[in-house]
Amino acid sequence: IAPDYALAHALLSWCCNAAIINGIYEDGELAGYVEGAKRHLRRARELAQGDLLTLTYIGATENFAGMHDRALHTLEQVLARNPASAEAWLLICQVHSYLGHFDEARQAIERASALAPEAGFAPLQAWYRGLAEFLAGEYAVAAPLLGRKAREQPDYGYVNILAAICEESF
Repeated sequence: IAPDYALAHALLSWCCNAAIINGIYEDGELAGYVEGAKRHLRRARELAQGDLLTLTYIGATENFAGMHDRALHTLEQVLARNPASAEAWLLICQVHSYLGHFDEARQAIERASALAPEAGFAPLQAWYRGLAEFLAGEYAVAAPLLGRKAREQPDYGYVNILAAICEESF
């Protein structure tokens, strides 16, 4: 890795967190992933300056790491400077969902969908909308969204668990 490439550090931290959350590591590797996630996040933050793309991925990483208030702050900074960032709106939807701000989550996903209905991350829109509805207790609304994502990614345990809960709840 280029030691001064902020975006690479942000993405590496995000990948380490994804491995941790999804259990994609071998015995004895967890501590290394945790340390890598922290180290790369610190370095990305040091280097990011005003780089909005890097700050977007820093916000995503903070959210993945359970630092939802920090993620909200970071993503709000991005959106204050670039309100047309569909990716930041998509990510802030998930942050708001985890914080229990369901109306804000719904507004954010609507904004992301309006800004970039066909963008590369468009398939995530239904998943994030389903997550928001699931966490809001709206299982009937969440079920088809989460069910579709579960069929698209049958090995994605988190989605499958949420989809199963929805199916059992109504």
